[in-house]
Amino acid sequence: MAFFPWTPSSGKATGSLVQSENHKPSMEGSLVYLNANPNSVLARVEAAAGKVLAPKMSIGEHGNIAFIMDPEGNNVGIHSVK
Repeated sequence: MAFFPWTPSSGKATGSLVQSENHKPSMEGSLVYLNANPNSVLARVEAAAGKVLAPKMSIGEHGNIAFIMDPEGNNVGIHSVK
């Protein structure tokens, strides 16, 4: 299990990543967006045995997104603000 940074009373969302026998990688489950620089992530995906599903694209005033499949087969969204 890995936890995202958390500051008490900040009002910001936090969470964790969990791997266990009870969790099965899938492209059909929930879509989790990670806040990161899409250019940096996309440049490293294939070398890490992942796959770029959709390149960086603008979502207008809300920034940019991209989609990857991680090495375990999960669909992951990458989001950045402008």
